[in-house]
Amino acid sequence: MIFMLSFTLLCGCGNNTKSSDKNEKRQEGFYNIKGGWDWISVPLLKPYEVKKIDPEIESSQWAVTFERIPGATNVKSVTVDDSIIYLLCGDSTLFDYQYVKAAWFVIDTKKQIEKGFANELEFRKYLQENKYPTPNWNNIDSLSEALSEGNQVPWIPK
Repeated sequence: MIFMLSFTLLCGCGNNTKSSDKNEKRQEGFYNIKGGWDWISVPLLKPYEVKKIDPEIESSQWAVTFERIPGATNVKSVTVDDSIIYLLCGDSTLFDYQYVKAAWFVIDTKKQIEKGFANELEFRKYLQENKYPTPNWNNIDSLSEALSEGNQVPWIPK
């Protein structure tokens, strides 16, 4: 009887971690996962990440799955500024169910906006109209290599 009472008390006191601490640990995990057996990943802002399936295959491309519009394929460069994700895709990328020479994407995670452009001038005009900062592009392959060497992406939220 004493054993069961002690066990019950210990179980009740076991995990007194604040929920914000749990959220931080979950978020940290998202930014530390670099891939799996047959895929690699570069975290953007949760839940967005750039993934490459079968990285050993030369024709494998970096891609991002969106929540509201068709995803981005053949991602070449990315950056994150505060809550804004920028993507630059090239070399015959799929955009709006058609192949285009290049595509640019803006994801505003606070406003829940996912917008793509098949024209750089339209992309830049959209940035100006919405007062978004101009992106400082990071090559996706260089970011992935830095992550595999133990570094972190420069935009991890605090």
